[in-house]
Amino acid sequence: MIELQDVNYPGSTYVLSYDRTRDILEGIYFHPATKQSYEVGFVRQVAQ
Repeated sequence: MIELQDVNYPGSTYVLSYDRTRDILEGIYFHPATKQSYEVGFVRQVAQ
């Protein structure tokens, strides 16, 4: 879990897990100001 403390995102959280097979971080982002959750995924950018 990661909790943000930025001006526009205080208390926003990411709850992520790593999928080794797909080399991706995925999980849920929660924005407390709007009380909404979103499915998110982060893919590693390969250096060119």
